Amino acid sequence: EVVAAMNTVVEKAAQSPVAAGVSTGYDPATVSTWLEKGFQWINFNVDWQNLFIQSKFVIDSLREAESKR
Repeated sequence: EVVAAMNTVVEKAAQSPVAAGVSTGYDPATVSTWLEKGFQWINFNVDWQNLFIQSKFVIDSLREAESKR
């Protein structure tokens, strides 16, 4: 159902002046997939992913510091 809805959005957007868009985490392997599906606007910089990456960096740094004690 989700894929069908996405296809409908892309089809309707192609018939209008509105660009079909998607917001997702950045993965170089998916760029061509979204473009092939017909999406014209792709946001790869989502805040939850930035929060996750920075949080992981902090946790990993703390664990490394703890392991050196």
